[in-house]
Amino acid sequence: KKYSLIREYGRNGYPVDKILANKNFDKLNANDIYRIIRAKADKIHTVINAGEEAVELTIGNADQIKRYLKKPNFGLPYPWPMYNEFFLGMREGKTHFEGFISNGGKSRKLVALAAYVTLVQHENFFLMSNEMDEDDLQNCMIVTVINNKEYQELHGIKIKKPEREIVLGAYRDNNGEIIRRHIDENGIYTESEEDYIARVERDSEEYHKIVQIGEWIDENTKGKLLYKDVQDDYSMERIEFELRKAKLVNNVTYYGYDTLKNYQVEDWAQLKQIATKLKEITKELKMFGFAVFQLSDDSKFTDVFQLSSMNIASSKGIKHVTDTLTLGKMIEKSEYHKYQMICDNPGWGDPTVTDLDLGKQYFAIKIDKNRAGSKDKIMLFEINLDYNTWVNIGQLIQRQKN
Repeated sequence: KKYSLIREYGRNGYPVDKILANKNFDKLNANDIYRIIRAKADKIHTVINAGEEAVELTIGNADQIKRYLKKPNFGLPYPWPMYNEFFLGMREGKTHFEGFISNGGKSRKLVALAAYVTLVQHENFFLMSNEMDEDDLQNCMIVTVINNKEYQELHGIKIKKPEREIVLGAYRDNNGEIIRRHIDENGIYTESEEDYIARVERDSEEYHKIVQIGEWIDENTKGKLLYKDVQDDYSMERIEFELRKAKLVNNVTYYGYDTLKNYQVEDWAQLKQIATKLKEITKELKMFGFAVFQLSDDSKFTDVFQLSSMNIASSKGIKHVTDTLTLGKMIEKSEYHKYQMICDNPGWGDPTVTDLDLGKQYFAIKIDKNRAGSKDKIMLFEINLDYNTWVNIGQLIQRQKN
């Protein structure tokens, strides 16, 4: 890692000769190399910034308008149409903070975004997590690619498979029955592991389809989904280090952070400082950052139309820092009667207003802050967390009175 970092710095024009000539070079690790380069860069940055002049905004406006005609200010598309409509895609230098209630699917939705950027848009994505480990996230990615339409159109296999069955190694035969390893009346296996695997491979077309999708993921190398476990240390210094390394070494533009919260202390002011620093780094490195956080426990009893930054568990002050803030929760079926949805009907005229279907599970996400335009809209998703499907079907409205 140390020598790889040195080569990469040298390739990008950094003066590494003095580092290599250092008599203590053998004792240095990769983090030491980064800190040396960073310290030198900070000194240069401080000197240059001290002499910068104010920018005059009353010149060059016609050229700015013409530039947007050639290249509209629209970022990499999200996998959800209304996100693109309201937020203009994932734009460099911007941050998007999204909060759900505990166990509401915030990490799973972030994985859905990461997989889309990597496997559909073919861009590198860097995912940091202080809550879910490598196996959890990889399993979530696999089930996302299996069940979502945008991937099925690419790998060509239309199938539904819940994550639970994948991690339990449970596969169905061609009659739809789970293939179980033979046991006796005492629950002792009477079939060897080799014979059981051979029987699954022989009798389960489903198993071969799932393996084929896994192979498709492995072969789809145009974009990389890079993961870093930061559960041991998610201080701002560590997060900054990981982001700068990801940008320099892997040329990452898009990143996700699960979960935005305090490190070691419960202090709302510290979380705002962390959010501020995250925004500053994102802007400086010309990256796009999507960070998720937890809403307060009482948000479960708050109507989705009433959600606001007051429902943020740790610090409502992070709203002032970010470019975009969205807040979401699952709609309980006992509350379906309170709402209706507006759905687009391509080719069938104007959007239609319909009731919520009790046979489906809905998730509502409110736009609380949006520097790109509209806010206070409620985006509606049809979801299945077992499949990790998040289908943006339209807009949620309060039931209209007759």
